[in-house]
Amino acid sequence: MKLTINNKIRTAKILLAVIATAAISVIVPVESFALNDTAGEKLTPPVTVNIPVTRRISGNSGSKEEYLFTLTAEKPDNPMPEGSEKGTITIKVKGGEKIDFGDITIEHPDTFYYKVSRADNRDDRSYRVMIAAFRDGSHEMIAWESGADGKAEEIIFEDKFGGGSDKSGPPKTGDELNVIELVAIASAVILCMTALAALIMKRMREDQYDK
Repeated sequence: MKLTINNKIRTAKILLAVIATAAISVIVPVESFALNDTAGEKLTPPVTVNIPVTRRISGNSGSKEEYLFTLTAEKPDNPMPEGSEKGTITIKVKGGEKIDFGDITIEHPDTFYYKVSRADNRDDRSYRVMIAAFRDGSHEMIAWESGADGKAEEIIFEDKFGGGSDKSGPPKTGDELNVIELVAIASAVILCMTALAALIMKRMREDQYDK
């Protein structure tokens, strides 16, 4: 009798051990997944960032023209301002202004890269911009100008004008005369000298005849 009870007790313990092991094998993976599932972490409130662009004018022209600037995301899923299409947005700048592309709302802590360039082929320079959003709700923005060393204090594009034209360089002066005008002036001088010489010769013949 005692033997039977002991066997039952052992069997019960074995069953409890099996059940406990099975329960642990089911529970632990779920808990581990919950602890590692940080990819969906959201910032509350979201981080809002603007990328400003400044256009400077040197000279006396072009202040009323419109110029195009483009913001392009290096990755298609980067947060972009409202109105962008396929990771690109273009804005117009009229005269010398400081303007931005609009609010960029970042909902998850991460680092994003963008390119700022001219869309009107007036300036070859461009800037690479990094925006980093952190878990504490803060952010940092850094820009680098293409072909330059170190960080850029501002994103600046400059247009130089001279003599009222869109092309840079000193204005033309009166020393640069038209070739056709020079030929015309020289021809007129030669004709005048020829006529004067003919008149002098005629007078000389008349004086000799009178004698």
